[in-house]
Amino acid sequence: AWGRGQDVDDEDGDTLTGEARGWILGDALHSRPLALNYGAIGSHTVENPLIRLFFGTNDGVFHIVENTDAAGVETGAEIAAFYPRAMLPNIKTLRENIQPSTRMVYGVDGSPAVYVEDRNRDGNIVRSDGDRAYVYFGLRRGGSAYYALDVSNPNSRPRLRWKIERTSGGDFDELGLTFADPVVGKVSFGSAATDVLIFAGGYN
Repeated sequence: AWGRGQDVDDEDGDTLTGEARGWILGDALHSRPLALNYGAIGSHTVENPLIRLFFGTNDGVFHIVENTDAAGVETGAEIAAFYPRAMLPNIKTLRENIQPSTRMVYGVDGSPAVYVEDRNRDGNIVRSDGDRAYVYFGLRRGGSAYYALDVSNPNSRPRLRWKIERTSGGDFDELGLTFADPVVGKVSFGSAATDVLIFAGGYN
């Protein structure tokens, strides 16, 4: 409950423990926000397209935030959040708050990248048209893993497509801290151009 932002420890001293804590957004130290324009879908228009912002914070959360609502009001409302299982130990560390000031707690510290497929090329990302949008991010200083989320529908919760973690006796035994921002591209594989995600081997 504390990790989800609930004031279970009554930090503000008002005897209410079911309310939200006063500040629940972790620091976005190295995770550069990604803006994804879904276009004029739903009640949004060409002049006011549906845009989502994606970024990670060091409390271990990957955030999806609304830019403007259908009326054009800049809300900054969080639409969804993804908490990698590897980040769960951060909750206890941050809640206890006994780390020395010289020891930083890192979480989702990497910048996201996006793959978009607009099949009918109408400038809108519409899942029912077969369009797809996948967001990829690493943990950078926070760990040795990359994640892929299906965000094709901006109004539903993202779906985890896959994750790559350091292995023991597998394909990614030498994956270090995932400092490399992933890059979406194409390579020639056999006789076909294949969509790929490219990243370096990691730090340390």
